[in-house]
Amino acid sequence: MFDFRQTGPQTWDIAFEADGGVLVLSEGGAKLAIDSAPQSTPLEGEYPAMYRHFVELVRRGQSDVDLAPLRLVADAFLCAHYRQTDPFED
Repeated sequence: MFDFRQTGPQTWDIAFEADGGVLVLSEGGAKLAIDSAPQSTPLEGEYPAMYRHFVELVRRGQSDVDLAPLRLVADAFLCAHYRQTDPFED
């Protein structure tokens, strides 16, 4: 079950295991390690670069759409079971 109401510091970790070793994203993606060795990451982060990309698309009057993720979500909704949870509160 996914519950996106986490407050405070992000705590999720994702580990990718491959033939060449293990890559771990931790602290909500703030830290990166390969085979337990910390890796330097860009200070800027993903969102400023993404916003620059959006600005360029708007200037050129273009779009950049990949429908595959939407198809996956639609398929998940077709076979998922729904369970209501507590409402978000501010």
